[in-house]
Amino acid sequence: MAFEQTVSVQESLRRIHDLQPELNAAVTVIDDAPETGIPVILKDNISAKGIRTTASSKILDNYVPVYDATIVTKLKEAGFTPVAKASMDELGMGGTNRNAATGPVHNAWDHDRISGGSSGGSAVLAARQAAPLAIGSDTGDSVRKPASYNGVIGVKPTYGRISRYGIIPYASSLDHVGYFTTNVRDAAAALEILAGRDDHDMTSSLEPVGHYEAELDPSLEGKTIAVFDTVTDAVQDEVIRQAFADLVKKMEAAGAKIVHVSMPEQLMNLIAPVYK
Repeated sequence: MAFEQTVSVQESLRRIHDLQPELNAAVTVIDDAPETGIPVILKDNISAKGIRTTASSKILDNYVPVYDATIVTKLKEAGFTPVAKASMDELGMGGTNRNAATGPVHNAWDHDRISGGSSGGSAVLAARQAAPLAIGSDTGDSVRKPASYNGVIGVKPTYGRISRYGIIPYASSLDHVGYFTTNVRDAAAALEILAGRDDHDMTSSLEPVGHYEAELDPSLEGKTIAVFDTVTDAVQDEVIRQAFADLVKKMEAAGAKIVHVSMPEQLMNLIAPVYK
């Protein structure tokens, strides 16, 4: 299993340092990381033994875990080397990455725009190719939003697909481990590494881990794709509406079956209060 995007640990560390004045994306840079392996960036709510882990909060400013999260163990066994802890909205509570204890994270491509959050630090460093893999977490849209805002692949897997043991929690019934890459093949390879049952997390799935990379199929022929009209109809920016409409046409032209679905407005209005 080889990642398409590659960079050495030393080059990764150099890029993170070079990008820090511009993006403010790292909380801790692991300058004494082993020089071998594939660099990986960890969101600052992921426990890594001996590495300061603050969840971007002053409350945890001096917290140093004495154990590795399950996903950190899996990554190390697969040949990855953690090189940085990435900024996040404080304790994961936010969608902009503007309220971290270390200050706001800037969008990877436009400093007049937000990075999205709460996994903004991981997203912008992935976008600028500081490492081939950056780990985040997603409770509401904390991987999906920054992935969209910074133009990278963001994966929020099925609940329980990846163990959450060692992740500083927000809401256990909604928390997911997610991650960022710059291409789909690397995303599939990453899921094979991270997924799997973990008895330390009793909500983790018993389903076997698939051969996600080998099973990649770029064809849309015969695939069914749902368009959530309740959301798309509410978009007011005509540029975004047209871009999405063009995408739907391309998917149809490629053989996909488009199904339009909606949700009653009264139920939609309950989503935010229930989440909060």
